[in-house]
Amino acid sequence: MRKILLPSSLLAGLIFVSDPHSTNYSYYLISISFIRKLLMSTVVITLSTMGLVRAQDNLEVQDSVWKTGGNINLNVSQVAFSNWAGGGEDAFALGILLGGFTQFERKNTLWKNTMNFAYGIQKLNGGGTRKTDDQIRIVSEVSRKLVNPKWLWTARLNFWSQIARGYIYSSDPDIPDEEISRFMAPGYLQLAMGYSYTEPKIFTLSAFPLTGKFTFVNRDTLATRYGLDDGESSRAEFGASVNANLTKQLMENIKLNTNLNLFSNYDQATQVDINWDMVLLLKVNKYITTSIAAQLIYDHEIDIDREREGIQRRVQFRELINIGFAYDFGYKGKK
Repeated sequence: MRKILLPSSLLAGLIFVSDPHSTNYSYYLISISFIRKLLMSTVVITLSTMGLVRAQDNLEVQDSVWKTGGNINLNVSQVAFSNWAGGGEDAFALGILLGGFTQFERKNTLWKNTMNFAYGIQKLNGGGTRKTDDQIRIVSEVSRKLVNPKWLWTARLNFWSQIARGYIYSSDPDIPDEEISRFMAPGYLQLAMGYSYTEPKIFTLSAFPLTGKFTFVNRDTLATRYGLDDGESSRAEFGASVNANLTKQLMENIKLNTNLNLFSNYDQATQVDINWDMVLLLKVNKYITTSIAAQLIYDHEIDIDREREGIQRRVQFRELINIGFAYDFGYKGKK
């Protein structure tokens, strides 16, 4: 029976092995060494941040111009069998979720920045390492209150992509896996200006009549997969977008966050791209959290190839259920 990789090598693969087909042992050693240094640096930065937060505990929250904080979630699952009559396969899975925010507020000006990163891998006995989750998203939003403080003029930047390479895995050992994604292939950037209506800390609805959407594909062989022509590495679209966000404390330990983004190119106004995501957090105690996440995407520029059904536009959907360690740091109020 093959042994399952140690967590340290899995963690190295998680962050740095963008190609899970790599089996170079020295590369793993370098990655492990590097990740240990990175983890030490992260611990130092986190402890320093906590120290700064503690030093400011005596200040009133409303007097603070800047608010910063974040969260770390680590999810691990493992199964092993020995002489098990019912059969089964050894497996190890690891997932990490990182989130952070900074918020500046003074008089009528509000500037919010958020970053979310998710990555997961799974190692099956007798098989390679495969990623199960991979997302990075950065949002920066500047708002200016109008006469009614619930109405704001808003400018928004939204970037999202993935970190590691993704594959369609072949069931035939003689046929190599097909690469279908990597960092900035695709990558998306949306720049928007418009107006927002907000119910503070609960709901925000934004309408952006001036929106630029940019698609980047930094690998030639993937251009047509994401709606670009052969030889192109980027595409720019101009249109309008709507963004709605709801954050609701359903019960004492249950919190819902959902976001809907709609975009329509003025050249094809009847076609609307949809990006909806939802996260339901169930807090067991201070350090144990269960999260249920779902995401739905429909993009008119992306055709999905399914065996027997051919290539056509399709609704993309994913869901995740995670149970693991969670730690929040920084400002504990609602963002």
